[in-house]
Amino acid sequence: MVYEKVISGQLVDLKAVEIEDAPFTLSIRQDAEITKHLPRIDISLEQQRQWIRSQREEENGYFFVVWDKKGNRLGTTGIYNIEGKTGEGGRLALYGDSFQKIEAGLLISEFEFEVLHLEHVVGWLEADNVHAIRWNKWFGATLSEPETDSRGKRIQRIDVSRDNARAAREKIRNIMNRGNCFELF
Repeated sequence: MVYEKVISGQLVDLKAVEIEDAPFTLSIRQDAEITKHLPRIDISLEQQRQWIRSQREEENGYFFVVWDKKGNRLGTTGIYNIEGKTGEGGRLALYGDSFQKIEAGLLISEFEFEVLHLEHVVGWLEADNVHAIRWNKWFGATLSEPETDSRGKRIQRIDVSRDNARAAREKIRNIMNRGNCFELF
C-alpha cells in the first residue's frame, strides 16, 4: 500500500517508496555492514523495481524511504503482513547519525500505532544481534527465548504492544530533548 503523506520529523522524513528509489533500496540491502543480520538478497535492479511496484499494490503493508532534511536518502523501514490489529515491523536499514536513526524509529512507531491503530507489531531478529536487541527493547519490545529458524540461525521473536510503544516513545523523546541519545544505548 502507499501512504501518500510525508511523515515528518525534525531531522528526517519517511516517504512511501517510489520506483525511482530502487537503486538506493537495492544498494542498502546489499551493503554487507548494514545488513549483516538480515537475509541476503541477490537480485537485479529491474527485479528490485518490480518488487517495489508489487509492494505498492499490496493491501497489507507499507514501505518507506527515510530522508534527511537536505534531501538525501538515509535508509528504509516498513510495516507489512498486517492482519487485523497486528503487523510485522522491519525492513529497517539505516545510514545517518544516531539522532536520525532514532527519530526514524519514533516516526515508524507512531505510524504503526497512532495512524494504523495496530495493537501489536511483531517480528524477529538474530539472537546475536546485540544492537537490534537493545534497539527493540528501547522501543518497547518483549523478546522470546532464542530458537532456531529454517536457515539454522538463532533468532528471537519480538512483540511490541501499543502501550509499551507509547511509553517507550515518551521516554526516548525525553532523552533526545536533553540532547544525549547515548543514554538510550
